[in-house]
Amino acid sequence: MQQFRNEDGRGLAATGGDPAHPPVVLLHGGGQTRHSWNNAFDALVTAGHYVISFDARGHGESDWDPRGDYTLDAMVADLHAILAHLSSPPVLVGASMSGLTALAAAGEAIAPIARALVLVDLTLHINAEGAEKIMTFMRSHVQGFESLDEAAQAVTARAPYKPKQIGWIK
Repeated sequence: MQQFRNEDGRGLAATGGDPAHPPVVLLHGGGQTRHSWNNAFDALVTAGHYVISFDARGHGESDWDPRGDYTLDAMVADLHAILAHLSSPPVLVGASMSGLTALAAAGEAIAPIARALVLVDLTLHINAEGAEKIMTFMRSHVQGFESLDEAAQAVTARAPYKPKQIGWIK
């Protein structure tokens, strides 16, 4: 695993493929980690890309912000810290929270920062009631889960329409 640092010197955990290949940066959704992209990561590396899939601040193995700064501006700055290590503009693939991060970074840049922008499960208009339900769920499980089965049970209890099979997660 390669370790990148943001402008404050805090670590942003990341995984890279072969730097000689065209870059793709995978950005996960809120409450997730870089591992949500594992299958895509493997497929892209096999297809001949240099792939960086990093944990957003406060997620996975990345450092927590001591000031609690998890704003869009902070996430954009972290993305720029990753992009500074690349020799050419990547394809940015962002899901949900990080899709918005990628969109904001690309939109406010003076020069193009990406060869392409792929947005997955992104909404520009957030339903406040739905967002509060998600935040309540996340706050109630801030210490994580004892097992994958426990996590799956908590998620399916919150969203009973989701499939009960969890084998695809592993």
